[in-house]
Amino acid sequence: MTKVMILRAREGARPILKCVTGDTSAQRPVLMNVAFWSVYGMTALSSLWGAFAAGFPLEWTIHAINIVLVGLLWFTLRWEPNGGARSLLPAGVFIAASFSLGITGSFGEHALLPLIGFANLAFIASLRATIAVVVFLAGVLGVSSFMVFDNSVETSIRLTLTVLGTAAFVVSLGLAIRRARKRESEAVVLAGRIQELTLAEERARMSREIHDSVGHHLTVVTMNLENAELLKEKDPEAAWAQISDAKSTVRSALTDTRRWVRSLNPTSLQQGITHDSLRAFAATLAGAGVTLNIDISGEPQPLDDDTQLMLYRALQEGVTNAIRHAGATLIDVELRYEREDARLVIRNDGTAGAGTAEGFGLMSLRQRVAEKGGSLSFDLRDDPQLEAILSVEVPTPRRSAR
Repeated sequence: MTKVMILRAREGARPILKCVTGDTSAQRPVLMNVAFWSVYGMTALSSLWGAFAAGFPLEWTIHAINIVLVGLLWFTLRWEPNGGARSLLPAGVFIAASFSLGITGSFGEHALLPLIGFANLAFIASLRATIAVVVFLAGVLGVSSFMVFDNSVETSIRLTLTVLGTAAFVVSLGLAIRRARKRESEAVVLAGRIQELTLAEERARMSREIHDSVGHHLTVVTMNLENAELLKEKDPEAAWAQISDAKSTVRSALTDTRRWVRSLNPTSLQQGITHDSLRAFAATLAGAGVTLNIDISGEPQPLDDDTQLMLYRALQEGVTNAIRHAGATLIDVELRYEREDARLVIRNDGTAGAGTAEGFGLMSLRQRVAEKGGSLSFDLRDDPQLEAILSVEVPTPRRSAR
């Protein structure tokens, strides 16, 4: 039974301990807690010492009750903004009780306690409500000084103005702390939002990379295996050659995927967009029944890694779509460098209308090109012969520097 009573006492004491120690769950600023208990303790000890020296007169009892009341009211103060009238009432009573300490017997040690109450108002109430309460309490104090304590009008006015000026200073500090808290909270929310957007952007980029890289290789492997199936009876040797090409493409895809995981750049782009890298790409189409012609013209411009990767993905997307959707057998690739632009043009002789709808690959590619300040277009022409044209244009460093 004793242990149960002790545990219950501990549970009951937790809210008080949280308020005293400034626990964050109570939203009570630690500095305010330290300031209150320091001033409160000094006021209580000074009062106790004075009462002891005077033989504990009857008047001290009223002052002691006042001190206990201020201590109890401290636990009723709320520190969350927009608490409504329920938050304003405890703050007003606390300030009034703190001021009354000077009436019931304090020698001035309590002077900071009303200021802490004003700071609490700044935390929980709007600026208008805070000003209204401060003016009201300062007015009551001035009128009481004149009518109850028989002070002169000048003295009462000075007291009122002093309270208003000091309260304005403390309230401004409280408002500054409140705004800082709000901005900190907003910054935390914004940081979380930025992290979400960053992750979403990275996921989108990874999906584009997988679509452009792995999708191209799988298209070629599918064509190799289909050709092998067609040739297995008529020309087994050619069929096995198709299977060998498919195995080679799978190895290339695996290597490319590993490289992509490490740096998101294909292995053939280690030296940038060059004749060698484009020939390496053309080699992946060997045995797929597609003729790929590559032409690079103009003076090569030093493009950044992201732009080169984007052009490479555009090449993969254009060629893959031509094979997969249009059934193209002839694909011409032209990379033309101009003074301020680099233009990649892909032409194919595929079936009219096949694969002309803009799917995920082209939409993703268009977005990537736009991010680099370039443009993408897709046209079908029937003069003098049918051809589909995918054109990608990106700025070179010369145009970007303008």
